[in-house]
Amino acid sequence: MKFKHVILLCLALIVLSACGDTTTAPANTAAPVTTIPAATTAALATTAAANTAAPVTTAALATTAPSDPAIELAQNAIAKDLKATLNIAQNDLEYVTILPRTFPDSSMGCPQPDYSYQQVLTPGYQITVLIKSQNVRYDYRADTRGNVLQCKKL
Repeated sequence: MKFKHVILLCLALIVLSACGDTTTAPANTAAPVTTIPAATTAALATTAAANTAAPVTTAALATTAPSDPAIELAQNAIAKDLKATLNIAQNDLEYVTILPRTFPDSSMGCPQPDYSYQQVLTPGYQITVLIKSQNVRYDYRADTRGNVLQCKKL
């Protein structure tokens, strides 16, 4: 009878030892090092540089056509918006400043109540447009795909 107990105890130990972790704990228990991908650091550097860039002024716009297709998309979208909302003709618009920006989210710096926005870096422009016939300025925000938001009347 004693012999059966010894055999059962040995079998139980073998089964239990097979279920256990046989690896040893690492000697270094320091927190793992996280590296930031080069693309992320480049995007952050671009964000900082874009937000400190000099504005494109009216004088520069008068002498050259927009070299960036995104600026042309933004200008066309702004003209379309002002035509639809205020019946303003495109030749009555003057683009006073066009500032390259990287916005922290898809609201482009003009969040509206009761709306939610994607929390992604959004490259684009802050554009001040003058309606010449009314001598009124509007602050617009545009992304690089031609989406615009009228932020406020200045």
